[in-house]
Amino acid sequence: MFERGIVALLRTRLREPRHTMQALLGPRQVGKTTAVRQTLDQLELRSIYASADAPELQARTWIYDQWNQARAIHTETRLPVVLVLDEVPKLPRWTDVVKQLWDEDTWHGRDIRVVLLCSAPLHVGRGLRESMAGRYEIIHASHWSWPECRDAFGWSLDQYIYFGGYPGGVEYVGDEDRWREYVKETAIETTVSRDLLNQSRV
Repeated sequence: MFERGIVALLRTRLREPRHTMQALLGPRQVGKTTAVRQTLDQLELRSIYASADAPELQARTWIYDQWNQARAIHTETRLPVVLVLDEVPKLPRWTDVVKQLWDEDTWHGRDIRVVLLCSAPLHVGRGLRESMAGRYEIIHASHWSWPECRDAFGWSLDQYIYFGGYPGGVEYVGDEDRWREYVKETAIETTVSRDLLNQSRV
C-alpha cells in the first residue's frame, strides 16, 4: 500500500516524548484515516482509534469514554498509549473537553499521546486557536499531489489534472459516470450534509 509522507512525519512525532497533540487536518477522501492506521501499525505502542463521524452528533461523554479507555491501558501497562479521535470537532464544545483531559494527563504525568483528525480544517483551526493554544501541532493532509498519484497509480499529468487527487476514486476512472458519482457522494455530499450543515444554520 502506498505511504504518504505524512505517515513518516506522524510516526516521528508520536515516537517523541509526549509534548503536544497532533492535529491532522485536511479535506475528505485524501487518506487521513489510512495514514493514521499505517502509522499505528508501525509503532511499538498500544493505541485506541475511535471515530465520531456519524450523521448525528454524539454526546461529549463520548470523548470521556474514549479517553478513559486510553487511561485504563496506561494505568495497567505504565506505557505510552496513542489515542486517535477521528472527526471529534463534530461534537459540541469538544475543545473544552479535550483541553481539560489533556491538561489532567499532563498534571498527573500520564503518557497518552493524542491525534485529532478533522475534515473541516477552517472550523477546527479556529477552535484550536481559541481554546488550545500551545497544546497542539498541525499536520496538513492535502489532496494528493501529481508525483504521489504518478508513483501510486501510474497516472500521467493529464490524468491528474482531469481526475484530481482523490485516491479513493482511482478504481473508477475507467467509467467516468461512476467516478463522477463517487466523488459527488463521498466528497461533495458528505462535506455539505455533514461538515457545513453541522457547523452552520442554513
